[in-house]
Amino acid sequence: MEVGVGDLVNVLFHGREIVGVVRGIKLTSEARKLAPVRSVALREWCSIRDVERIERIASCIAQSPSSLLHALAPSPYASPAFTAVPQKSSHSVKRTDVEQVTEILGKAESTQAIVGDFALGVVLVHALQKSAKDQVLVLVPTERDVELVGTGAMLHGHTKPKERSSIASAWRQGKIKLLVGTRLASLLSAQKISAIVVLDSGNNEHASTRRNPRFDAREAAKLLAAQHKAKLFFVDPLPRLEELNGLSNLQPATCNLVSLKDPLERTSLDLISALLLEVMEQTLLSGKKVLLFLNRKGVAKRLQCGACGHIPLCGTCGNVPSVRKDDLVCAHCGTEMWLPEVCPSCGKAKIHLRGIGGAKVSDDLQKQFPGEKIGVIEKGKIENPDANILLVTEYFFSSFHKPFDKMTLGVVADLAGDLGLQNDDFRSAEETARKLSRLVLLAKREGAECIIQTWLPDIIQPMLRLDQFITNERELRVRYKLPPFASRYLLDGTTLGDLPESLKQFARPHGDAIEIRSPSAYGQGAALPLHLLPDSIKITPDTSYAPSASPQEPK
Repeated sequence: MEVGVGDLVNVLFHGREIVGVVRGIKLTSEARKLAPVRSVALREWCSIRDVERIERIASCIAQSPSSLLHALAPSPYASPAFTAVPQKSSHSVKRTDVEQVTEILGKAESTQAIVGDFALGVVLVHALQKSAKDQVLVLVPTERDVELVGTGAMLHGHTKPKERSSIASAWRQGKIKLLVGTRLASLLSAQKISAIVVLDSGNNEHASTRRNPRFDAREAAKLLAAQHKAKLFFVDPLPRLEELNGLSNLQPATCNLVSLKDPLERTSLDLISALLLEVMEQTLLSGKKVLLFLNRKGVAKRLQCGACGHIPLCGTCGNVPSVRKDDLVCAHCGTEMWLPEVCPSCGKAKIHLRGIGGAKVSDDLQKQFPGEKIGVIEKGKIENPDANILLVTEYFFSSFHKPFDKMTLGVVADLAGDLGLQNDDFRSAEETARKLSRLVLLAKREGAECIIQTWLPDIIQPMLRLDQFITNERELRVRYKLPPFASRYLLDGTTLGDLPESLKQFARPHGDAIEIRSPSAYGQGAALPLHLLPDSIKITPDTSYAPSASPQEPK
């Protein structure tokens, strides 16, 4: 029997046939018992470099290569040949998008982080489809986004097994020139890739955290681009710091920043400033629509003074702490703080958990504008989507809005731009800046006015200058050893004391962080070699799959 590295073979294992991938060939073996290869299912299914890439990812996420290969292996039945269906784009492309894409393609950098919306990314994809010599891979976060791109072969979680198998085979043989897919597409073997485009690259859906294999398609794309020497593009309103090396010449956002603590901006409506109310009235008179963003359904809670509007900040690093049951904790530096009895700013005992959610704002708007319908677009509730006043949550952008549709907006506003800062995640500032940038880009595309309201203008102001925010965030991440300047591992189901002393001794010289998520265990250690950890420990890594080019990279 002729067997080669990368072949897919049928192996007799514990009395049943399973599919395996040939990793290497030896003439002799020291193994006490061998499983026979019954037949070759598919020759040259992948290359040795593909196998090494999969093994690299598996090592970083503390899972076996089989967990990844199982998702890729074709069905046992014969796969039908893939038939490409020609598709013509119906997107209305703006001249400014074409000019920006031409400038992007004219740069020589192998990796580019591009500040832009989904529509700009789609224009880039179409330009690469026409100009690239070899294959182009497009990675999107959700199945809906696959359809929004509107061209190329499509692969996502609901693709039927036969079709998925035929697409993977045609992609491996080079018969498909453009593949648009979700996470799984980043693992596939290809003949020769010229360019990889990751759209909406800051979206958390690019990383699988709910089921195996738990990998990050953005990090997998970096390994794939290095293997094929392909150009790599990350398109997002604000790409993650992991992809921001070399990004420069960023323009400040064109918008109005309103402090909700300013007495002159207070109105009878919660979260509706005097400036926003005036602009809303002018917009409705002009026949255009109003889009208000508030990512809070029902009632939301935050710690705030009812007298002066002060929100307590972390005394160590100056960020917004998250509220727990009995105290505050900072997601950046880990500092824990007692809930204050009086306001640190004005000294009055009016600092409490306060709730302002979308339900109350919607009722207030209806009273203020009795002649207008109030549209509400949130998960599980879509009311009056064609109304002139729309109150939307994150669901609007992830599942409702189509980037090429003209909405005729006159004003786009974030009612409380700092709400996301109180999430218990060190990425909360980055995510907040991303959402602000997304609103600014939407307003620019619509030719609308943009208003950002906040209780924390001193923190939000730098986020509207992305170059300044990136500099500040880098310094903060380096200081507290957070990604991308150090690896971070979250462990469930264990305590630090449960780990062998030899592992802790091995770990101490490293600068990476371990967070033990257990009621009885606290503390930080150093990076542990994941392949040596007990199987009973559940691990969630937040780390790069490949060595970083950053000078601050830990040894």
